[in-house]
Amino acid sequence: MGGFVWRASRGRSGSSHARIAAPPAECAEPAGGIALELELDDTLPALLVDPRRLKQIAFNLLSNAVKFTGPAGRVTLRARRVNYDELRGALSGPNVPYPAFLEIAVCDTGIGIPREALPKLFRPFMQVESSASRKFQGTGLGLALVKHLADLHGGTVGVESAPGEGSTFFVWLPYRAVPVNAAGEAPRP
Repeated sequence: MGGFVWRASRGRSGSSHARIAAPPAECAEPAGGIALELELDDTLPALLVDPRRLKQIAFNLLSNAVKFTGPAGRVTLRARRVNYDELRGALSGPNVPYPAFLEIAVCDTGIGIPREALPKLFRPFMQVESSASRKFQGTGLGLALVKHLADLHGGTVGVESAPGEGSTFFVWLPYRAVPVNAAGEAPRP
């Protein structure tokens, strides 16, 4: 995906939460009575993020969660600040110089994923082969795009899952609060 330019914008996290966390249209009233829940930290300050890219991350994760969650299931979107110490096992390499990260997590009560398939999930065109997953359509690009967007932001991704127990997909982005002046306002770009 050459030629990509990361566009950062400064926005109140509280107001951008509503836009970023708004479920995709096909998720707004999912079939089968799937419950959509939001757990958003309202104390997050203005963050240096690209809202369009962040919304794409949330869209892809929410769409997958709804697709693989059965009737009367639950999908939860969480956003919070986490300290690097809480993520020691998940983060490595060049992304570790930040003391804190914005954690976006999408949890579902869906079909789950076998442990041996987890390392393949974020590769382009890869889909888990199972009788349960074969009935779902897709290109295998959504999670690869999520990883790419997280990488471009200096972050990373992760997943926890087990068959029959659902999945939690994580995105960790460097926590970069926008400096505010004495009046509590973020500077204009």
